[in-house]
Amino acid sequence: YFTNIFLNMPEFCEKNDIRNLVVDSPVFIAGAGESLESSLPLIKKYRRFFKILALDTAIKTLAGYGITPDFIVAVESQLYNIFDFIGFRYSKIPLIADITSYPLTSRIFKGKKYYFTSHFTNSEFLEKCRNLNLIPSFIPPLGSVGITALYIALQITDKPVFYSGLDFSFTPGKTHSKDSPSIIDCLINMGRLSGDKNYALSFSRDLIPVKNIKGEDVYTTSVLKSYSETMSDLIAGGKSVYSLFSCGITGNANNIADEEEFKKLIPADTDKCGNPENILSGEEG
Repeated sequence: YFTNIFLNMPEFCEKNDIRNLVVDSPVFIAGAGESLESSLPLIKKYRRFFKILALDTAIKTLAGYGITPDFIVAVESQLYNIFDFIGFRYSKIPLIADITSYPLTSRIFKGKKYYFTSHFTNSEFLEKCRNLNLIPSFIPPLGSVGITALYIALQITDKPVFYSGLDFSFTPGKTHSKDSPSIIDCLINMGRLSGDKNYALSFSRDLIPVKNIKGEDVYTTSVLKSYSETMSDLIAGGKSVYSLFSCGITGNANNIADEEEFKKLIPADTDKCGNPENILSGEEG
């Protein structure tokens, strides 16, 4: 973490601290869970009514459906995060990143950048750096990029926050949404002898059978379950948070199950707040 902080410091200045980001519209958080696929048609249809915060693992799912997010959220401190961004080199999509994230992530994206610091340890060094404005504002160490995105969304807007793909559970063989890096990797390495690797990976850990918010049988793990509980506590703060077509286990969010209900929750004065120009690539075409 400390190595990444030093390497990311040249990218940070006080004006791109996360505390300076304010969004005067609803925010939609796109995670990479399987429920995201069911939400894509509505996200695209009502794109102009909200800003999209896409998790790093979800941007390919969105791109495959012709949706460009307004921000990408990245927190991963190791090299593996780079595989999420294959095909997005020189992208001008604004980046929201932890100052402890893998340094190459900040160099890939050429648009605006906003930084925060996950307060991962009590350190006099970190406190001094923050007091000298050498690192950005602290946020709690939330462990998951999805929960971090929700925390940030609740800080940058006073309008409703929607999310999809933050399931913290899965059905066997469907751990992530279509086109997400883990699904692509499994498809690349699938063979007649190896079989469906994603299905095998679903059972490669200690699973906990649970019921999702629809009452359906799904699986989770102790880590995912702890993330779900953290997210439930965060949502319990009283702000307007809604899940769209969720098939996960996170409680405390009102689940939207149809289009009419979704439309009623979108403030009328936010029309055309989204729909950004084509900024997937820094090159024309």
